[in-house]
Amino acid sequence: MKKTIKNAVTVGLLTVSIVTASYFAILYLSEEYHEDTLPYYALFIDATGLVENSEVKMAGLKVGSISKISLEKGKARVDVKVAKKYKLYKNAVIAKRSSSLVTGDYYLHLSPGTPDRKVIPPGGRIWIVEEGTQMEAMAARVDDITKDVKQLTSSMAEVFGSEEGKAKLAAIVDDLQDIADNMNTLIEQNSQMVEQTIRNVEGITGESRPEIKEILSNVKDITSDIKEIVKTQEGDVGETVADLKGSVKTLNNALEKLDKTLGNVEEMTDDVKAGKGTIGKLVADEEVAENVSDAAEGAGGLLKSISRLQTIVALRTDYNFLASTLKTYVAVYIQPKEDKFYLIELVDDPRGKTTVSELTVITTNPEEPAMWHEKRIKKTDAFKFSFQFGRRISYLTFRFGIKESSGGIGVDFFLLKDSLKIETDLYDFGSNTYPRLKVTAALRFLRKIYILGGVDDILNKNQRDYFIGAQLRFNDEDLKAVFAFGGATAVK
Repeated sequence: MKKTIKNAVTVGLLTVSIVTASYFAILYLSEEYHEDTLPYYALFIDATGLVENSEVKMAGLKVGSISKISLEKGKARVDVKVAKKYKLYKNAVIAKRSSSLVTGDYYLHLSPGTPDRKVIPPGGRIWIVEEGTQMEAMAARVDDITKDVKQLTSSMAEVFGSEEGKAKLAAIVDDLQDIADNMNTLIEQNSQMVEQTIRNVEGITGESRPEIKEILSNVKDITSDIKEIVKTQEGDVGETVADLKGSVKTLNNALEKLDKTLGNVEEMTDDVKAGKGTIGKLVADEEVAENVSDAAEGAGGLLKSISRLQTIVALRTDYNFLASTLKTYVAVYIQPKEDKFYLIELVDDPRGKTTVSELTVITTNPEEPAMWHEKRIKKTDAFKFSFQFGRRISYLTFRFGIKESSGGIGVDFFLLKDSLKIETDLYDFGSNTYPRLKVTAALRFLRKIYILGGVDDILNKNQRDYFIGAQLRFNDEDLKAVFAFGGATAVK
């Protein structure tokens, strides 16, 4: 008995040492070890797209994360953890920014404020909140623009496509024709006056011929002087003329492109009005637009649900006192919501896998009974697995499914703000006289380490055993830290 107790103590100390070393290794790789954080909170009107553990950034760099989202006085209270080295002042601003238009996810952007204001104490409220642009508002704006375009095209169609519009256009053409006829009549009526004016001009030029010669001579002298000036500044003038020609050419090209663009726009508006092409169908066919909207909403909801999945990995080892054996668990909790989870577990049980078979033998051998019944129990070394669905209601969690390769159910009790957990499992109904009833108490020793103890197979005295153990649990953030460390080591 002393040897058994000695072995138990040795194995227990070894297990605690390994678990403690693993805990501090994980803690060292996590960002929380390197950088202490301080809690703050803010109240949002709408927290759509924000999930726990989402990033809090400052100037594009991560400085913290969302720790909790809850409802307070009709608003969404968002609790955040910010690195201790960053001070927040009373005029700090926290804003919801979109990280992806496809998935609809968001992160929080934080502006610390200015030192001329008071510092926000730990646990204090960040008062200035920017909600950000919502996808619904953007959709509403797009819908308004679409309605305006539709109204414009309808107005153009009414002006130029109706019989009244055609009649107005014909009236304008008739008015232009009348103006041209009046101009011709006016020119014919005043042709004599024009001829008299020409004679007067000839008379004036004849009488003023000497003065005109003198003027022309002066003009000649001026042009000669201008030529001399141009020769002295020939280089600069040439560059100026070249620049002017280039500008004129560029302007002509721009006008040509503008003309072509206006033509394309006119064709596009005609096609949209007629319901041609993808945009035309979206604008003209309400059924298509509704189908596209429903599909986008469905895809967005699916991507949001996937992005909110939380994964928890647990490593556990138990030491059975009476059997002097170790039992090892590797469990993965997939948690789509706070009150729902799926448990996948791989178990190395020293008892092995138990198979029960019953046999009824009928014989004609006079030396043996005519008929007898046999019950054969076969145990093999093999891993066992569990797959259970769990639902938490208040301080109780109900589980059902496969427990260690057999059907089973379980109930968990949470006490002391979830620091103490009491697990009760009932499974393995056919391998013994009574089903296997196991009760485990798990106390959170450190942030990610649990100390365990309990009784296994309580109902069957010949199989009953007592155990003690430890469990290490870590979540998505710890896994990211481990993978990042492993990737950096591989690069080196």
